[in-house]
Amino acid sequence: MQEADLRDKVVASVAAGFAEQIADPQELAPFASAREPEHPIQDFAFRAFRSCGYAMESLANRALLLGPHAMRYCLSRNLKL
Repeated sequence: MQEADLRDKVVASVAAGFAEQIADPQELAPFASAREPEHPIQDFAFRAFRSCGYAMESLANRALLLGPHAMRYCLSRNLKL
């Protein structure tokens, strides 16, 4: 096989699946990369793994239920909720 033919096949293969390859990173981009607002990204990951067939269990984070001030207090003192 000639190098040009191989290149064309690789480019065509990448182009054919490009939308699927970038779909997940595009969905992840809007999530903030910060401490405390983890809940939306955890929900996203939960749905993604479940859609792939993984058995998932959602556990309530008590610190999130109490609010950000309680979470900061507990984190700063290494307390478990």
